[in-house]
Amino acid sequence: MPTTYTTNTITSRDKFAAAEMSDMTTLPYINEVAFGNDGVDENNDPVEPDPTAITVPGEFIKKSYENVTKVEDMVYRITFELDYGEGIGEDVSSCGIYDSDGDLMAIKNFEPIPKTDENRITIEWDRQF
Repeated sequence: MPTTYTTNTITSRDKFAAAEMSDMTTLPYINEVAFGNDGVDENNDPVEPDPTAITVPGEFIKKSYENVTKVEDMVYRITFELDYGEGIGEDVSSCGIYDSDGDLMAIKNFEPIPKTDENRITIEWDRQF
């Protein structure tokens, strides 16, 4: 099974804490995703994401996500993809989700996936709360 590392950023945790401990009535919503090519070390092994990061490692494209569905109580699946004409020539090894404030909320690093004009990369990310 391929190695994957996922982390919530410090910004994400700060926003959830502020919502619990104040009169903040709404949290910013997830509205963009990004793909990157720097989620691995020199041996192409995935590295643990830096929780203080403000951008996806090696980010080369940011876009809207395709779909979000409720999987079960407190679990939502975000689906997004790098389509045929996007990211050609990149070795995709990282992705992340951004909120409506433009802040990076979570990062996922994984083994590189070569992107060509003949493939589409689809990510299904289950977010558990």
